[in-house]
Amino acid sequence: MVVAVLVAGLCGAVAGTTAAAQPEATFPSANVTFTGHGWGPGYGLGQWGAFGFAAVDHWTYHQLLVHYYSDTAYPVTDVTLEPKADGELIKVVIEENDNSAVTVRSPSAFTYVDSAGQIVASIAAGQVGRAVEIAKSGVLTGLWQIETASSCSATSWKTLASGVSDPTAVPASLQATAPTSQLLTLCRADGQNVTYRGRLEAFDYYGSSTNYVHLERTLNIIAIEQFLSDVTPGESPSGWGTFGGTTGAPQGEPWGFQELEAQAVAARSYLLYSRSVGGWYGYADICDDSCEWYGEGIKYETPLATRAVRDTAGQYLVQSGQPAPTEYGSSSGGYTEALTYWNEQSIFDSIRDLGDAVCIGGQGSLGCNPVHTWTVSIPVATVEAAFPSLGTLESVKVTSTDSSGRVTKIEIVGTKATDSVSGATFTSDFGGFLSTMFAVTDGPGATALAPAGARPTSQIGFGTPGFRPPVGLPISPTSPGGQH
Repeated sequence: MVVAVLVAGLCGAVAGTTAAAQPEATFPSANVTFTGHGWGPGYGLGQWGAFGFAAVDHWTYHQLLVHYYSDTAYPVTDVTLEPKADGELIKVVIEENDNSAVTVRSPSAFTYVDSAGQIVASIAAGQVGRAVEIAKSGVLTGLWQIETASSCSATSWKTLASGVSDPTAVPASLQATAPTSQLLTLCRADGQNVTYRGRLEAFDYYGSSTNYVHLERTLNIIAIEQFLSDVTPGESPSGWGTFGGTTGAPQGEPWGFQELEAQAVAARSYLLYSRSVGGWYGYADICDDSCEWYGEGIKYETPLATRAVRDTAGQYLVQSGQPAPTEYGSSSGGYTEALTYWNEQSIFDSIRDLGDAVCIGGQGSLGCNPVHTWTVSIPVATVEAAFPSLGTLESVKVTSTDSSGRVTKIEIVGTKATDSVSGATFTSDFGGFLSTMFAVTDGPGATALAPAGARPTSQIGFGTPGFRPPVGLPISPTSPGGQH
């Protein structure tokens, strides 16, 4: 995803003192400055890196997937499912609407059905429907009331049905190509009005896992293909698919399109992995925000991203016979880990992600990674306030890193004492850091930051990629894909 560089440049003032009163060991400047690489934890596919490998070095999506997800201890293979598998329905929980009424509108008429699939209410075109969970004596009952009004913010609502179990709003069309005018828009509790494909269900989450308290949830029931057509461009900008030229490129698309296909397979694999391990608390297959980015529904949907999904229909990565936990992130900073940290048995491979330093210009900043390198400055006074027992700050020093160069321990030295914390704790406490791959670049503890995959921007290619041979998938997808 394209993001702006985050630079924390706060300027702290140090009270003036005479040279004789100033201890020689105190920190030499008003701020402690850090230089870092990447955005995110650095697991699996790095989206900027994959784009660099695809657009500049002309890697196919098969090469990208094998490069990012092959672990020596637990090999990942890839397989092909029947394309019809992408038509399977999944349930996605809309986290931003937890514990709220499910308020829906559409330019077209739509209906509500109950848990048995029977129509219980009809909403006229341009009107709003709302499912409100019924409470008795202040306690939710698990049954819902369907109401209608002229707007999401209406103060007067007309009741259409009551005592409905898990009511579901059904749009005018469930087709993957249906226009926006035939889809449902959820007026969410966070103030955003977001349009989705598929149905929207008002679900009562209740049982031992909730300590027998009724919780209101909003579920989007949608075909896998339609979900991925929105997740893929939400995670990796569709514009990347226009970079790299078409000479020798599969499907006649610019080489950058291979990143979109790799993203589609990674997202599909992670979805199927999530479903295979029980999904989201058992009542949904996946969530819309902290799982895979679906928080804005169809906003980023494009024909090019949809084609990437259709061209890879049914394809997903497998580990030990099951869908692989294919985590991915914006920018690895130059190194990533082959598999998810959730697999505690895995012996991580630190993978060099040279593509992360991509900068080929064009279309604003879309061709240049703005977070490959970043800086953060923290006032000395802020550090001293966070570690009051240390006295006056003398130095901040990285004392331990992992195989990817990410900081695992950092030492803070004061005139009275010394303390050490993990890199994750330090970055969390002070904010502004985009990852734990950083170095202190001023003061007694300063060190140079490793280039972490940086390369001359004039270099066109890396030569023959050092990847393991792809397995399972054909060189060119066999599905025709969509029109664009």
